[in-house]
Amino acid sequence: AACSAGSAIKAEETAPLLSNWKELHSFFLEYSPCDDGAVAEGLTDSVSRLLVARWNTVSELLLYFEADPRFESFFFRHVNDLIPKDIADDVVEKSRSQCPAGGVDFCMKLRASLQ
Repeated sequence: AACSAGSAIKAEETAPLLSNWKELHSFFLEYSPCDDGAVAEGLTDSVSRLLVARWNTVSELLLYFEADPRFESFFFRHVNDLIPKDIADDVVEKSRSQCPAGGVDFCMKLRASLQ
């Protein structure tokens, strides 16, 4: 599906404001065709913020990945070098010391994406 002009505007407004994994997944379902440029940058901002602020709920994120592997690919496109180094370092440390049960592959992939 293509990204309409209206969807692009709404996606750009919404991308940096996502506050939990459910909202990120809902954004993916509705606006993934718009995932480039400023929208992609806003998503990277949200992903980095969520990884720090919502690390204790990352097991919920893993459930979304199980249900929709395309969502996992979408997520990891936003774990990139636009994430500030201090945030990336924090996430790497959390992935080492607080990896959720069943999340070993996720934590390894996360570290590989951030180091």
